[in-house]
Amino acid sequence: MRVSKHTKPDWSQVATILIAFLALGLSMYEFRAARQHERLSVKPILQFERVNAPVEGYPQPGIHLVNCGNGVALLESLTVYVDGKPVQPAGQASVLEETTRTLGLLEGQDFQVAYSISLAQALPAQQRRLLIGMKNGGDYTPERGAVLNGALARVEARVTYRSLYGDAYESALTRP
Repeated sequence: MRVSKHTKPDWSQVATILIAFLALGLSMYEFRAARQHERLSVKPILQFERVNAPVEGYPQPGIHLVNCGNGVALLESLTVYVDGKPVQPAGQASVLEETTRTLGLLEGQDFQVAYSISLAQALPAQQRRLLIGMKNGGDYTPERGAVLNGALARVEARVTYRSLYGDAYESALTRP
């Protein structure tokens, strides 16, 4: 039997190798798509909501931070502006306490104002947190609501947060 130096390729072997590489490429693509899907399935989406009067689901009028996403939001920072100027906390006060003081809501009102002490924690999916507002929605009257809403209309805010995967996000509250 004679052996030739230059043999013609067997097309079935070439096709097998080609199919193997295509299958490897498809597997890598599917792995990447599945990983991206997992990231998106736990993405937090934070939104600010202004509530002008008590309604079902929002018994406290004020500014709320709501996680509308499917993942936990790891809060990093909150910057608040009143009349376009950043609020700087004094001493041990939180930025929201100082904002409430700057707005004149801590004293001289016939209703109690609530504010978040600390944002140094996570906000679970589909949860909300009152940032600044009326402590007891049962105290609401149209007159009190007008005072609160007039003060809160001067507020703008920006929050930065991360997902469990470490992806960074930002959300802003603008003046109405």
